[in-house]
Amino acid sequence: MGSLDVGDGARRRFDVADAVPLLLDARGVVTGWTRDAERLFGYVAAEAVGKDLAGLLTVGDAERVPDVLELCRRSGGWAGLLSARRKDGTRCR
Repeated sequence: MGSLDVGDGARRRFDVADAVPLLLDARGVVTGWTRDAERLFGYVAAEAVGKDLAGLLTVGDAERVPDVLELCRRSGGWAGLLSARRKDGTRCR
């Protein structure tokens, strides 16, 4: 799957330093969590693994998850930006 942009998505210039890799299954459930993801999102791996990707995203991007997953199934992958929220509900900047 693609990287999660922890900034303002397309509204801001993307910087690879603002991205963290996540492993997801075909349903969009987190199956792998990194220390960088832990640091940026505030969830430890035990809290994040098993969580739906949509629950980690801002409302607008959470609504895009079904389309992104379908695209992954049809074409074998996806690359793009999604805006995320931290454990405390604040938008990642």
